[in-house]
Amino acid sequence: MVLTDLLTKIQSFFLSENQRETQSAKVQQHANDILIYLQEGNWESLHQQLVWPLRLFITKHALEYGWKTLSSMAGPVKPIGSPEIHVGWPLSRISVPLQSERLSLALNLWMTWSGKLITLQIGPRLSHSWKAPSYASVNSRSVSLTLGSGLRRVGATLTLPPTRKSGDEGFPCVILIGGSGPVDRDSTVGPSKPFKDIALGLTAHGVSVCRFDKRASTLLGKLTMSKKKVTLTDEYVYHVLDAIRQIRQNPEINPDRMILLGHSLGTLIAARLASLDTSVAGCILMAAPSEPIYRCAIRQLSYLESSGSSNKPYDNLPASDEKPAESDKLKELRQQADVADRPDLDLSTPAKQLPFEIGPAYWLEYRTFDVMETLKEVHKPVLILQGERDYQVTTEDYARLHGKFNSLPNFSFRKFKNLNHLFISGQGAPTPLEYFSPGNVEGDVITEIQRWVHE
Repeated sequence: MVLTDLLTKIQSFFLSENQRETQSAKVQQHANDILIYLQEGNWESLHQQLVWPLRLFITKHALEYGWKTLSSMAGPVKPIGSPEIHVGWPLSRISVPLQSERLSLALNLWMTWSGKLITLQIGPRLSHSWKAPSYASVNSRSVSLTLGSGLRRVGATLTLPPTRKSGDEGFPCVILIGGSGPVDRDSTVGPSKPFKDIALGLTAHGVSVCRFDKRASTLLGKLTMSKKKVTLTDEYVYHVLDAIRQIRQNPEINPDRMILLGHSLGTLIAARLASLDTSVAGCILMAAPSEPIYRCAIRQLSYLESSGSSNKPYDNLPASDEKPAESDKLKELRQQADVADRPDLDLSTPAKQLPFEIGPAYWLEYRTFDVMETLKEVHKPVLILQGERDYQVTTEDYARLHGKFNSLPNFSFRKFKNLNHLFISGQGAPTPLEYFSPGNVEGDVITEIQRWVHE
């Protein structure tokens, strides 16, 4: 936010007052047009409003599905009040306040001088920002790192406990590996920063933590990564291996106590590298999917579509009620998942036929990261954690892992009753709306992780 405000001020410096007034009127008109496109469902016009490179990555179908999903969960969305406009050259920033039945929202836009969009995002109007949890270390130390090189470089933070005890062999270090999508080093979702909570919580117990920005969350990554060619190695592996290499050289770290902690999709990487890298002492899997993520996505979309405004999944509906018809998006995802599962999948398969329109190289490599198969080869300590209110990776996934590995002495399991996918406490049927409310990772999760690490 500080950077974007500074950029706006620098841009505005080069414009006269008349230019700002004229452009402000144009910007507001473009924003009004975009709102009309959204409310009328004019996805073709909205899609054309995007700058040309973005049209390759954001489809009309994605725009439609995102808006309809938001409306079904939050209720009808309407603009309220006056937009906040910051005019600059060559970019202007606009924030349009919106209101639904359940949420205060904002339509945030960055557009060029001609009105083409480079960013279109609808999110909560946050009345609260992230606050450190009560268990956080107030005196922890932070070291900035750069992982990878060239086009693959990303930023990272190594968080260390306040002081090192004399004669100590060094701190254990937990490397955090984020979930799917363009996740930053804090794993930021709305006002919550679960990875930052974990880092500050563990350092209070004498455990160092490294967390890094996923390449897709960086400007360089957005400009250089291709969905058709990307692989899990591009997305994760280079950076995790470089983190291990760099951190092992830190004199304050015990190189024999390097632990990988993966969340959601990141659990695949943690388990796979723990099975292959002899320098990794063990792994922690938080919300680990037991089946491919596109199958999890199908289950997730089915849940959300069945919930609708009633907030109830199929299992909670009366037996006489019929399941609603599946959306075109869900049908398409099922078809794409079937293609990804085919044994004859190869590099010539078009990305459009595959889940999330990610190319075949990703899914071919993905097969070698299968958690259920990989964990058979992990002969080091493994801790598996699950929130019972998680609708994205569910207790069904946890039950499959528990049933297969609980009898092995190197595996430990723990469920948390009221926690969601971010391991933040909540009540009632889980929905995406709760991610718009501030929260911190539950203290019991931090206690369980640090106890396991030290034992």
